[in-house]
Amino acid sequence: MQRIILGTAVRIARPLHHRALYIPRPFSTSSRRLATPSPESPEDLAKFEKFQNTTVFKALRDNPDASRALSDFITFIKKQGLDYRTPPSKIAMIKLAMNPEFRAAFQKVNEECMKVGVDFSSKEVQQEIMDVFGKPPTSDE
Repeated sequence: MQRIILGTAVRIARPLHHRALYIPRPFSTSSRRLATPSPESPEDLAKFEKFQNTTVFKALRDNPDASRALSDFITFIKKQGLDYRTPPSKIAMIKLAMNPEFRAAFQKVNEECMKVGVDFSSKEVQQEIMDVFGKPPTSDE
């Protein structure tokens, strides 16, 4: 019993030399910055302002179900690790097409948009959107 107590006392009384060996590196003097999402670019904000004047936006704005479906769809796209502002690569499109959750979310958006009279397959709607956003960039991945 005395040996156990003596061993514990020696361990407690032992100096902490290993802590003295740690020397902080002097080259990092700036404060730590965490990653934050970049703010919207002025170009994106200008496009959004133009989009607010379209019949597509006005129809979607007046219907909370369509707005909610679009919001849920964008959230799903973000969860998949994709940027909804740029077209996905061909491989990413194939993966999305095979995903049943994606198909269900896309179908819900399509149904809600059809209810308010927005048919994204019509030439008029496509032209209205193209006038605001221009030709989408191509991705050859």
